[in-house]
Amino acid sequence: MSGLAALAAWRSTRTEPRALVGSMLDAAAHRGPEGRGLWAEGGIALGHLLLAATPGAATQPLVRGSLALVADLRLDDREGLARRLRAAGAAVDPQASDAELVLEAYRRWSVDCPVHLLGDFAFVLWDRRRGRLLAARDPLGVKPLHYAAVAGRLALASEAGQLLRLPWVGREPDELFLGQYLAGSVAEERTGFRQVRWLPSGHRLVAERGRVAVRRFWELRSGDPEPQRSPEDYADELGELLEAAVRARLRTTERVVGLQLSGGLDSSTVAALAHGSDGLRLMALSAVFDRLGECDERAYLRRLTAELGVAVDEFRPEQLPLLEGLEAEPSDLEGPFQGWRALEQQMLARLRDAGGRVLLTGHGGDSTFYGSPLLYADLFRQGRWIELAAQLRRHARERQQPPGRLAYLYLFRPLAPAWADGGLRRACFRPPAGELPEWVRGDFARRVGLAEHLRSIAGPHAGGRGAREGVRLQASRLGSVAWGLYWIDRTAARFGIEARHPLLDRRLVEFAARVPPELHYRAGRGKLLLRRAMRGRLPAAVRERPDKTSFLPFLRHRLAGAGFERLEQLLDRPLLAEMGIVDGAALRAALGRWERGERSSLDRRLWLLLTAEVWARRNLRATGAASGPLPGVSAEAPAAGCV
Repeated sequence: MSGLAALAAWRSTRTEPRALVGSMLDAAAHRGPEGRGLWAEGGIALGHLLLAATPGAATQPLVRGSLALVADLRLDDREGLARRLRAAGAAVDPQASDAELVLEAYRRWSVDCPVHLLGDFAFVLWDRRRGRLLAARDPLGVKPLHYAAVAGRLALASEAGQLLRLPWVGREPDELFLGQYLAGSVAEERTGFRQVRWLPSGHRLVAERGRVAVRRFWELRSGDPEPQRSPEDYADELGELLEAAVRARLRTTERVVGLQLSGGLDSSTVAALAHGSDGLRLMALSAVFDRLGECDERAYLRRLTAELGVAVDEFRPEQLPLLEGLEAEPSDLEGPFQGWRALEQQMLARLRDAGGRVLLTGHGGDSTFYGSPLLYADLFRQGRWIELAAQLRRHARERQQPPGRLAYLYLFRPLAPAWADGGLRRACFRPPAGELPEWVRGDFARRVGLAEHLRSIAGPHAGGRGAREGVRLQASRLGSVAWGLYWIDRTAARFGIEARHPLLDRRLVEFAARVPPELHYRAGRGKLLLRRAMRGRLPAAVRERPDKTSFLPFLRHRLAGAGFERLEQLLDRPLLAEMGIVDGAALRAALGRWERGERSSLDRRLWLLLTAEVWARRNLRATGAASGPLPGVSAEAPAAGCV
């Protein structure tokens, strides 16, 4: 984890680019406790903040001849990249830093160089000879990178707050973003401010002579079915890839590595594969609950730690503030997304005090390995109707879900044309009132085209899709996972710690998309191949646990009682209502139903509303600004031959 800032001013500015980039670095000083560098030439300036958690990291900007680079990166297949560079005629120093390898990759492959990089990265490169600025973000969006292209100026930075330091970047809210957030589905490129954008994962930005173009360089493809192999062969290959992914993320300058361990399959997989690494001490950090037994995972944690011999530091969220911490802590300017900040801070402080600089998580396991219930549509197409009926019955029974809803979502809808969808929906189950929370104003939703945008995020109608396509879409549309990754990155940065996510390794994601879908999923149970790959590595009770812990009861518990009184105070006269986004009367009615116990469908939506309201009060100076396309940026078609 490091920080970067860059500015290309094709139009003159009152303040020198060097001074502006210096101010951007000041806004993210927590990202670079071990070094700060700044380089400028004409209207171009690059700045870097260093956290040296990876061996070989060096102060940047890295300037070699006509090229200058700033990067937040960790390359995982250094030897393979060096071999390809040598094959292309480059002389590669075995001791070269990751940043130097990126520069060499650019010399050989120009703007296509991001395709050849395996790892987590965000970088900005200036090519003086060609008058070209290139920026890129890793395929799964682990490393953050934002940009603003306004009035002949382009700025890029790790955090949105850095861009808001610039005098020409406004604070007009992106109303469409706020509507998407309240509905629980946000387009990856949007932030809370209209002129600040994420560079989407797997995309590159090229700026030449004032023209800025954003283009995809990587796209997950399921590809053609592979030759038939046994499930054990696939499991063996997955086991090797998992080991490589964890090993790559254990490349660190310190002896202590933290493990965010829940007792679930994903984080337990990472812990088991990291265990026994030479020269490293693993420090497991886990949340436990004394009063809310449905949230407590100590039974699984104890079986895992007893077998691995890893000591666990336990933290108790029930003793920590929720609403109080939400209001008191600094707000992330990118958007309202919030995790359990008070808990995360305690864990990170403990790891920092023990000398740890790296935290491993299990994030991404669901999107990568769960599989797809669209397998039911495949079974129907193949005429395997008896097997289909048996799987649907078992799924409905074990997951306690209405059979009609399951049949609609995963059988009828994928097989039906788009025009028949509404009738099928009404016939198969009673539809909810709508996709949007009832307190989102209808006139606002129509004005910003919210329903259409939500459909575009979800993708086209499912007609014709099968499980293979479902797996691909699930892995490539990370949704709230992406916001969670950034929130962890930002929170960890304030403690001098880099969060790493082995299950979001590109090799794993590409492998999972190629595997026959029936090896991932059956009868409502997912991650079958991951469970098979972890035989002999995880205790059976952990590997085969049928459920996944929900922390909604904890949220419900903290919002009740005195917490509900504070919730009512915060939402009594919401700023979002003044902005014309929220209907205050509908919100008050929903709060009344929640207080009376109608909570199952309201908990998460109320949390989204609460965090959006707190964020808006802190950060928005202007209200009612219409959102729209960002001036000066063109989106192009995906590059041919993307891998």
